[in-house]
Amino acid sequence: KEPFASETFAMLTQQGKSHTENQDRALFLSPFRIGIRDTGKEEVESPLSFLAAIFDGHGVLGHLVAQEVVEQFPERLATNLRNAVRHSISNSQGQWWEDDRNDAAIIAALNETFIQVNNEGSPKTFLLGGCTASVAFRYGSKLYVANAGDSQTILVSVATNTNNKGNPPFTTNVEFMTRKDKPFEEDEKARIERMGGKIHVKPDHPREARVVVHSEAAKDTIALAMSRSLGDWEWKEVGVTAEPIVSVIDLTNPTYKNANLFLIAASDGMWDVRRREFFAHQLAVGFDFWDGSIPSAADATIKSINNVKMPSNLKLRPIFKLHDIVQRVTPKTQTGYRDDITAVIVQV
Repeated sequence: KEPFASETFAMLTQQGKSHTENQDRALFLSPFRIGIRDTGKEEVESPLSFLAAIFDGHGVLGHLVAQEVVEQFPERLATNLRNAVRHSISNSQGQWWEDDRNDAAIIAALNETFIQVNNEGSPKTFLLGGCTASVAFRYGSKLYVANAGDSQTILVSVATNTNNKGNPPFTTNVEFMTRKDKPFEEDEKARIERMGGKIHVKPDHPREARVVVHSEAAKDTIALAMSRSLGDWEWKEVGVTAEPIVSVIDLTNPTYKNANLFLIAASDGMWDVRRREFFAHQLAVGFDFWDGSIPSAADATIKSINNVKMPSNLKLRPIFKLHDIVQRVTPKTQTGYRDDITAVIVQV
């Protein structure tokens, strides 16, 4: 079994009280080895790597779709990446993974993996459910983020304030975040309508648009709240695509090169309850960006805000802080719908 926490990452899931099944799934693999071998059958040197992902199921069998995807995705991606980067190994000297030509190959491998996992799903399951996919893949000095649906991944920078007079002891900034793929977005709307799809828009809440399909499998008319997903096969015919939007972040860029960075990948059950900036600032404390100890001013601020003391064991800090925040944003008394909450936090 893979660990769910260390001093550099943590994963946590909490079932929403409105669900009979937790439909969220997550993974973190580090290093993420793709098994490239040279002609002598020796494994070729690989760069720093990891794979982090969130899959949030929806529909009657959404939990089974998410489970199938989390099991199939890593192996499929490793195979596609292995095939995609072989040319770079034979045509380069030294650290072949730093070749910018890898970007197009890796984007294509991610795209192909999303499509394959969707197309090769179990028919009964993938007709009666679907899931989002927010995937972050680090390979050397590049971070590739692929997203389909309304789960999101954000990249956060953390800076210590040297002058604490009247200022917070540290600051955080959301440097990047994936888009929520929704039917109201102009490009998504155009594609769906071009393929004959019907979008229902509430006049007073246009951002809550839905793609409406009469499902033969479910014998019901169902409105889907996203424009990209895995599964949801009956929606694929009307433009809800499994193809992700892939972004490439160059970590050697001056903005990131000497920065303290971490990412948060989470289901919408977390993002919908607080702003991204809130989670960025709160979860930064979970990582050892301060060489073994949080600055005293920061530690005092944390205690006064949370009324909790961070554990001295650095290996416990990320999961401790993630658990603390999830508990804090979860109402003690349920009023209305409560979604599953799942998150992966990773020091980059």
